[in-house]
Amino acid sequence: MILNTEEITQRFSKHPKRYHQNAVLQKEISLRLLERLEYCKLVPETILDLGCGTGFMTNGIVNRYPDADFYSLDYSFNMLKFLSEQNSANIVCGDATCLPFPSNSFDLIVANLVLHWVNNSNELLLECQRVLSEDGLLLFSTLSNNSLLELKDAWGKIDNYPHVHRYFDFIELGNHLLKTFWRDPVLDREKIVIRYNSFSNLMQDLKNNGLTNSIMGRFKGLYTPKKLVELEELYLDYVDSSGKFPITYEIIYGHGLKKILRTV
Repeated sequence: MILNTEEITQRFSKHPKRYHQNAVLQKEISLRLLERLEYCKLVPETILDLGCGTGFMTNGIVNRYPDADFYSLDYSFNMLKFLSEQNSANIVCGDATCLPFPSNSFDLIVANLVLHWVNNSNELLLECQRVLSEDGLLLFSTLSNNSLLELKDAWGKIDNYPHVHRYFDFIELGNHLLKTFWRDPVLDREKIVIRYNSFSNLMQDLKNNGLTNSIMGRFKGLYTPKKLVELEELYLDYVDSSGKFPITYEIIYGHGLKKILRTV
């Protein structure tokens, strides 16, 4: 499935302030990703926040490594503009699959919920290899294909269009890391369930977080009130005993060291 990356950029660029205020999932995962740095012995001199968005990772990383040179890169100029108004990080507008940095530029790259927004994740991983210094570390999070299963199942009973973004298979992502030559790659995963008082709140939150569908070939017409009512009725199968509407995310966390390919 091919993603419409221009549409993704436009969506995230439209309301950066609203996104920053409402992106509960992104904030929580950024905190959990930062916690993993506590077990890291690396003391980086140069750091890249890849796909920084509005800067959920920025303050935590800057506070942890105050003496490091820190760069924030994103494809959305409006998100970077919002970040620059909140923080003094070095901001760079650029493509994660074609990084505008010389080789061996960074000791640490963090990428929070970025991999699933590009069409060729191998390109992104290889670019991270290129710009990392020897023994440099990539630390990332992404969503697995076990995310949004409730919504995927409900839509699947209505029509055959792809309504939910395609995320990573755990094994597939591990293979990507091996194919792009990471040393000692490690993956683990956990599930996060968010519960809402109403179905409309759930759907609005997905929209505010930029988690709506961007697959090429998806249905692009307006959904009729009848179809949305049908979707909500099907979703009732997942409502818990307290009357809450759940949505499940499975987060994949990963890290790997740059592998030096030596010629003989």
